[in-house]
Amino acid sequence: MLPCTVDLDADSSSAATTVHFWIPGHRKSTRPALVLIHGFGANSRWQFYYQVRHLSKHFNLYVPDLLFFGRSYSENPDRSIEFQAGCVAAGLRKLGLERYSVVGLSYGGYVAYRMAEVDVAAVEKVVIISSGIHYTEEQKEEQMRRIGGEGIRDLLLPKKPGDVRKMIKLALYKSRRYNLAPDFVLQGFIKVKKTLIA
Repeated sequence: MLPCTVDLDADSSSAATTVHFWIPGHRKSTRPALVLIHGFGANSRWQFYYQVRHLSKHFNLYVPDLLFFGRSYSENPDRSIEFQAGCVAAGLRKLGLERYSVVGLSYGGYVAYRMAEVDVAAVEKVVIISSGIHYTEEQKEEQMRRIGGEGIRDLLLPKKPGDVRKMIKLALYKSRRYNLAPDFVLQGFIKVKKTLIA
């Protein structure tokens, strides 16, 4: 796969937005296009590193970094899922994709769901993994009580090293080696995240 950055605002005076994609080195017309959308806190390469080799045998893969993760960026102050979905869909159109299926993992599931709404003519199939798209507020609150958190924001935007360890334990099947990271390393992670989100 090859890296590719798509400038979405080249023809306007609005805020600059660029979306970084991993795209097929050689697109094969016999293979359908599949878009993989990563979860919150990850980037495309980290999230799908082990899946790309197998999936690329069957699909023309397009793997974007969502805005503010990896190499994608926007000066636009909009941080909504709808904005993420619109930018990924616009990037895919600029790459020449007319029809594709999309897989979204966790936060990426919300983006994939919105892409299907934003770009109905282009999205053939949607697979959503580990996303609570149709949870009621009561179900969300019960889940947070079960895992011992106040809210999803506190879980995804940790404030201290212990919170990062809790997030990693919930997110990764084999999380032991990450829990060995010293507090100063985890504190650096928190500092970088605050800077990116601010």
